Amino acid sequence: MNPRSNGSPSRPAGSKRPDHRLWLLVALAALGIRLAYLAGQCLYNPMHDAPIMDAQMHDAWARRIAFGDGMPAIPYFRAPLYYHLLAVVYLVFGASVTAPLILQCCLGAGSCWLIAVMAAHLAGRRAGVLAGGLAAVYAPFVVFDAELLSVNLEVFLDILLLWLLLKAAIRDGRWLWAVAGAVLGLSAVTRPNVLITIPVIVAWIVTSCRRTTAPPEDGVAAVCAGGGAGAGASRPCSERRAVSAPRAAFVRTVSVLGVFAAAAAIPIGVVAVRNAVVGGEWVLIASQGGVNFYIGNNPTSDGARAVAPGTRGDWVGGYEDTHRIAEGAEGRALTEGEVSSYWFKQSIGWIRSAPGAWLQLMGRKLLLFWTPRELSNNKPIAFFAAFSPIYAFLPIGFSVVAPLGLGATVLVPRERRAAGWLLMGFGGAYVVSVVLFFCTARYRLPVVPVLMVLGAAGVSWGVRCWRAQRHGRVALAILLAAAVALVMQVMPVQGLPEAYERAEGYRVLGQYHLLDRRSGDGDLDAAVYYLSEAVRVDPTHAMAHQLLAHAIAADDPAGAAWHYQRALAINPTLVGAYQPLSVAWLALGREADAVAAMRSGLRHAPDDVALLSNLAWTLATTSDDALRDGAEAVRLARRAVELDASRSARSLGVLGAALAETGDFEEAVRLTRRAIERLAGEDPGLAAQFEDHVVRFLRKEPLREGE
Repeated sequence: MNPRSNGSPSRPAGSKRPDHRLWLLVALAALGIRLAYLAGQCLYNPMHDAPIMDAQMHDAWARRIAFGDGMPAIPYFRAPLYYHLLAVVYLVFGASVTAPLILQCCLGAGSCWLIAVMAAHLAGRRAGVLAGGLAAVYAPFVVFDAELLSVNLEVFLDILLLWLLLKAAIRDGRWLWAVAGAVLGLSAVTRPNVLITIPVIVAWIVTSCRRTTAPPEDGVAAVCAGGGAGAGASRPCSERRAVSAPRAAFVRTVSVLGVFAAAAAIPIGVVAVRNAVVGGEWVLIASQGGVNFYIGNNPTSDGARAVAPGTRGDWVGGYEDTHRIAEGAEGRALTEGEVSSYWFKQSIGWIRSAPGAWLQLMGRKLLLFWTPRELSNNKPIAFFAAFSPIYAFLPIGFSVVAPLGLGATVLVPRERRAAGWLLMGFGGAYVVSVVLFFCTARYRLPVVPVLMVLGAAGVSWGVRCWRAQRHGRVALAILLAAAVALVMQVMPVQGLPEAYERAEGYRVLGQYHLLDRRSGDGDLDAAVYYLSEAVRVDPTHAMAHQLLAHAIAADDPAGAAWHYQRALAINPTLVGAYQPLSVAWLALGREADAVAAMRSGLRHAPDDVALLSNLAWTLATTSDDALRDGAEAVRLARRAVELDASRSARSLGVLGAALAETGDFEEAVRLTRRAIERLAGEDPGLAAQFEDHVVRFLRKEPLREGE
């Protein structure tokens, strides 16, 4: 008897050698499905080559690394491995998004191969085919394999890590433990969530080393019969075994843990040292942890939306706002690590002040993790996936995999119990890592392979239990799976309404065409169509109303004003709508309404430079005596100049106009001439306007709009 087979994932007795050609067929089928999906996206999705949000930043960073000046001299904000690999792909194949997406489809097929092999190793060929088949047609896998997001790499590395841990326990080779450690390190610098599984991995290593160093009974008998030399030979055989086995297990455990930890520390250490040397502070992997923790743990969090309260919804705007708010609160400039610490402390403060509310939020996030819906993050998943015709033929989703995997947990046979606990422990720890922050579809994806392997193996184990007359265990597994499926369908927490998701899809398309128009390549008619569809599908979509107003403002200021008002009635914190609303009112000759709109905006964003400057300009130059207020205009304009770090020509020009209204023409002339100097030929039209202002100020004449 091989002692290492007790609880380790060796091949079932009597089973045939795994057919690697079969697993290759599974991988090829998975690759074909992914390439067909990608082809559909390229043919029918107008945004297939226009990544947004996280994907857009990965693309921008990769291009900067490959063709530009490299990353900024600050600690990484996000774990760096994915976009550095993306940069390598751009260097080799050119700066097209198609090449990396094809490679990601290949990597996704590799993940399916690993899932199949792992399930077969635990429960036989049929389990492997089932698990590989589930992975091949699992819709979220297919969708995210065709996005410039790190989750494709995360899933592959985490499956590979589990496979290596299982193999290392069988083959008893330090090199396998070392490779497993290196994979853990690479996974951590792709997404640090995996670090929460370290206690599970350590427990696996300890138990594996104890099994591999336990002396077999026949070996002990031989030693006892043969005797031995030295002082130890005079001791009873049972005593020698009792002393040597624990000591050998301890030495081996320490050795393996050391090899594993050293290998894992290499990728993480490289990133940490780079952050310290280039960024000037010790940040282990990335500095976004504090902000992300606050997003998922604050009084207004819903557990799914990845936007910090009081910040803009776009990626760059959100990044800048989290830094601006933290630095404003602390009264000084902060490093990346200090910004992260500030937001982490904000969360801890709220948790301590309202533990009951936090526990309720954690319960909500736990339910969100297990919702059958795929909660979107950057863009609506199903809306854009449907552009590929093959997506309609991918019926397998989380509502199938989760009950199957959880039901299988009661079927794990004794000889597979250790491997089962590794998978369940890893998956459970990863669930905690997601629930601690916020729950969307792609963040729970690394848990799905564990559920697939357990579920497929559980079907095979269930058949064996039934044949062995252990009907009770099978019934328990079926009841557990059915209960999970029922709870998933009836749970009250399901994320955003489907109407909002569809409207959000139209909004993203409309914004894409609207932004492209500003660069000369867009389609205004398409933008208006998609945004109109968005507000038709969901009249409460504030951002869609705002963007539709942007699109029609030039031709229909009255319609634009209506949509701006509607957007602000739904969400008064949409600071970006107040200024264009005031412009629409001014175009309609309604200066009082314009001033009221800007004042409302400043109540929500008192430090908005554009609002301060524009309100100051209107109060200083309006021809309406009842509205004109030079003193307030000066106060607002001075505040705008203080907040404008670049002291832009526009801010100085507005302050000059405000001072002229109060009669301080000398200072008005000086500041306006400084504004002209700042332009330095960059904007001849604005410079000419300022020259006219100087002439009027020299004549002691304040400015009047329209004159």
